[in-house]
Amino acid sequence: MYKHYTLYTTGNPQKDYQDLFIQDDLNGNPEMIFHRHYVLDKLTHNMVCATAGSMTKSLIESFLCADGTPVALNPDTITGAAFRELAENVVEQINYRNTNMAPTQRVHVSKN
Repeated sequence: MYKHYTLYTTGNPQKDYQDLFIQDDLNGNPEMIFHRHYVLDKLTHNMVCATAGSMTKSLIESFLCADGTPVALNPDTITGAAFRELAENVVEQINYRNTNMAPTQRVHVSKN
């Protein structure tokens, strides 16, 4: 059976997005594809509300930065700075190798 899905919206995007995570009942929400109705003390799940203290680093980094860039490409974040340093170290290590390495590179890597 085919069902048409649409985005849940009340006209307030911030609240609508938050509602996807905190609504007690998602029944009737047009954005829900796999929905399971939970009943207190009968059918529950083992999830707690996500707060800053319960979010993993991986979850936090899965969201784009305020300027729209991925965290790994944003030099203003700790992860972005570490990623840039790692990339620079790889380039430096490649440049220290002898000429036999050059033919194995799909993309030419240099400091310049």
